[in-house]
Amino acid sequence: MVFAGRRLSHRCVVAFEDAGFTFKDSLAWLRESAPHRAQRVSVVFERRGDEVSAKKWEGWRIGNLRPTFEPILWFVKPYTIGKTIADNVLAHEIGAFNERAFTSYERTPDNILRSGFAKGEGGLHIAQKPVKLLRALIELTTVPGQVVLDPFCGSGSTLVAAKDANRRYVGFEIDEGSVRTARKRLAPNMFENQAEEKRAEFNRVYCTTFCNQGHRLGDGKPVGHECYVLPPLALMAERDGDYNKAIRILSETRSSRRVHRGVKS
Repeated sequence: MVFAGRRLSHRCVVAFEDAGFTFKDSLAWLRESAPHRAQRVSVVFERRGDEVSAKKWEGWRIGNLRPTFEPILWFVKPYTIGKTIADNVLAHEIGAFNERAFTSYERTPDNILRSGFAKGEGGLHIAQKPVKLLRALIELTTVPGQVVLDPFCGSGSTLVAAKDANRRYVGFEIDEGSVRTARKRLAPNMFENQAEEKRAEFNRVYCTTFCNQGHRLGDGKPVGHECYVLPPLALMAERDGDYNKAIRILSETRSSRRVHRGVKS
C-alpha cells in the first residue's frame, strides 16, 4: 500500500510495475478536513490595478480544487504462472482480502475509505494518518503474525496499528524527532512481541538441534532420555535476552556431551 500524491501517483504505479509488482487497485481516503490554498484570480488583477480584468474573472481561482481525498495505491507480487490466487493464499497466506475485518472499520467494502483520527490523535507529523485507517488496511491484507513494513514511518502510526492488530512490524525513519515520537507511542512494550517470537524460535532451534524429544532441558517436564548440554555461550546469550546471538550459536554448534536429567524440582 502506498499513500501517493494525486498528481504523481501514475509515476509511482509505473515505478512499482517496473520493479515487478502488479497494480491491484486504487483506493481513496477521504480526509475530514483539508486546506484550500487556490488563489482568486480577481485578487491578482486588483493588486495590479486592473479592475476590468478583476471583474471579468471574478469567481475564478489559480490552483486546484480542495484536496479532500488522498490516493492509496495497492500493489501485490505476481503469483506463480499456472497457479491461482487461492493457491497463493494456501502457500503464503496472502493475496486475498479480509472483507469481514475491513468492514469492522469501514461501513461497506468500498474502495473509498472514511476512517478519521481519534480525539487528540493528530498533530504528531505533517503526513500523519489515522491509526484506525491503517489498521483497516493492515487487517484487509494480512493475517496475525505477518510482518508490516513502513520504510517512511514518521511518528509511527503504521507500527502502532500493526502492533494493535497483532502483527510484527518494521519501521524506518530519518528524522530523529519523529523516531522519538514513534518510540514513545510504542512504549513501554514495543519489543515485547518480537522478544516472545525470538524466544520461541530459540526453543525450536534448540529442540531440533540438541533435543530429540521436542522440549528444553530443565523446563519442568520429565525427560529420562539423552539430551545434549546447552552450549554455555548460547545459555549466556539467552539469559541476556539476545536470542539472535543464541540462535546463531546453536546453529553453529554441535555439542558432543550427553547427559541424563529427570524432573526439575
